[in-house]
Amino acid sequence: MKTKYTKLIYVSFVFFLLCLYGCEDYVNVDFPNSQVVGDMVFESDPLATAAVDGIYHQMFNPENFASGGQGSVTAVAGLSADELKASPFSPTLGEFNQNNIDPSNSRNNAVWSSAYNNIYAVNAALEQLENSNHVSQDLRQQLRGEVYFLRAFIYFYLVNLYGELPLVTSTNFDDNALAYRVSTDEVYQLIISDLQQARTLLAEAYRTGERTQANYYTATALLARVSLFNGQWQDASNFSSEVIEATGLYTLNENLNDVFLANSTEAIWQLKPIGGNTNEGDLFILNSSPASGYLDPVYLRESFVNTFASDDLRLLQWINTFEIDNQLFYYPYKYKIGLSTNAPSEYSMVLRLAEMYLIRAEARYALNDNQGALEDLNTIRERAGLQSLTISGTLLMDAIQKEKKKEFMVEWGHRWLDLKRWNLQGQVLSPLKPDWQMTDNLYPIPAQELERDPNLDQNLGY
Repeated sequence: MKTKYTKLIYVSFVFFLLCLYGCEDYVNVDFPNSQVVGDMVFESDPLATAAVDGIYHQMFNPENFASGGQGSVTAVAGLSADELKASPFSPTLGEFNQNNIDPSNSRNNAVWSSAYNNIYAVNAALEQLENSNHVSQDLRQQLRGEVYFLRAFIYFYLVNLYGELPLVTSTNFDDNALAYRVSTDEVYQLIISDLQQARTLLAEAYRTGERTQANYYTATALLARVSLFNGQWQDASNFSSEVIEATGLYTLNENLNDVFLANSTEAIWQLKPIGGNTNEGDLFILNSSPASGYLDPVYLRESFVNTFASDDLRLLQWINTFEIDNQLFYYPYKYKIGLSTNAPSEYSMVLRLAEMYLIRAEARYALNDNQGALEDLNTIRERAGLQSLTISGTLLMDAIQKEKKKEFMVEWGHRWLDLKRWNLQGQVLSPLKPDWQMTDNLYPIPAQELERDPNLDQNLGY
């Protein structure tokens, strides 16, 4: 007979195998012991909790799209935009840097497969939570809200990176194996539906007291972003205001060096490292020349660094330099800790309050509330040690775009996604990347996925 302890170990192992198997089969995920997973995982509160926590943990895996590591959205989208450069010793990352991605690129495969692997785990959890009679009602409601949020979050990145997608909402292998791509509108409908569902289920308090699981405001924050991306300006303003005004929960850190600490007051959602450091700290902090080796594969473009004013605290505190052989390299320094075995003092930031101010600023501008937009913009500028502005009209929108660029440097692909939705990608990237073409807006559907599913077609330009 299994003890409670051995069952918890089993749950973690099962979800690890589930994720590992998904990485091999991309959308065509088939886990032959799925019924055993369901029966074992959701027969008690601790086991159901461990199963959902396992999805968060898997997202921190260095090869996951959400990890902050080399294969993450943060890395590949930073290279696709005008933020990062790739070492010549990292050709797979170099393809993102050149916006010339081969469909068989292993990093591209990893982004796609890890995202769909997480979706499979989420769908499995949803199915079992909805059918389980062994999980207490309050916990069942909270966990369902968390996994609805996670599915929306994953699909948000997939639709923005790849466009039309197979929309997988169950663990049925027969349905998933031959899935067609659906329109981006259909994907966004699911995202919005999942987030609205999550808001009805999630508590305002964080489940563990740490900001490492979704709560009501996490779902609201992502809904604010989704509304902005869809041009739903009033909704974007309302949802971001709801997070900004959440009494006592969120405040901007006065000291920029505190923003990325574990459970900082600015954090709406973070991923907790499995080990002593974030993958971002490991990836970005330079200890060797990226021009002559593969150990440090990415660094900041000097042209990007030069867009910061000399008195901008983000330049002084979030960017650092490494000099070797009379060569100076710039790197992101939002995370201060590289490889470490100590207890983590920094958590990987996914959603934070500063974004809500800039979402509301942009939405208010679109709603002709120039004064409100200016107030939100200046809130972020003043935290960065910059003077308040007194501008309006197109100058104000230009200032909002520049502030977003600097505030969210190499965080979660913000710059790449913003350039595309502002339709500035050609203007910004053509001077840096002579081979740039508009079909580079989307990443290619991985070649392995096309081979497995005859109903899928490739994005234009590949």
